Amino acid sequence: MGEYRIVIVDDHKVFLDSLALAVGQCSDHKIVGTALNGTDALDLINKKVDMVICDLNMPGNYKLEFIRALKTNHTHVKVLVLTMYDERRIIRQLSRLKVDGYVPKGAGLEELLTGIEMIRQGRRYFRQSPESRPKAKKVEDDFAKQFKLTKRELEVLTLIARDCSSKEISQQLKVSVATIATHRKNVMRKLNLHSASALTKFALENGLV
Repeated sequence: MGEYRIVIVDDHKVFLDSLALAVGQCSDHKIVGTALNGTDALDLINKKVDMVICDLNMPGNYKLEFIRALKTNHTHVKVLVLTMYDERRIIRQLSRLKVDGYVPKGAGLEELLTGIEMIRQGRRYFRQSPESRPKAKKVEDDFAKQFKLTKRELEVLTLIARDCSSKEISQQLKVSVATIATHRKNVMRKLNLHSASALTKFALENGLV
């Protein structure tokens, strides 16, 4: 097979950039564009684009409207939805719209790449919701043990990878921003990583988000 040209759409910039970097590292994948919303993404689509990987909850086009526009106006483009939404109603709607695949954001990079490859081969790929993954807790526990992260440090890493700010993390975990800064510093030291984008990419590759 030749080069597979992909556009990625997500309204979280850090997650978007990290995902583009991770998927683009595959030798036969080429990221030809990224967008923060459906309106900008539609401007990127042309006959040379093979696949769009997108979230549902984006500004510019509400949820399924962006996908509906893609499937109506760009029938050659494969659509893989990567999202936190896991309601069966949403998944059924995606299926009716003839979306080519669905992977929850909690599934990890390896499974996303599996979905891309299956769709590329002309098949559909619909992953079950994160709640149906009995291995998820073990993945987190093994990761924390391997890198000697505390439970709180693992929570902070996961929230950073979901593009939450230190203030948002502090509000969610009910601790001070200074405490979050300390946890962030400790996580970076233990993982030998030095930026939020590097943390996000690492978390993706290890199936934490």
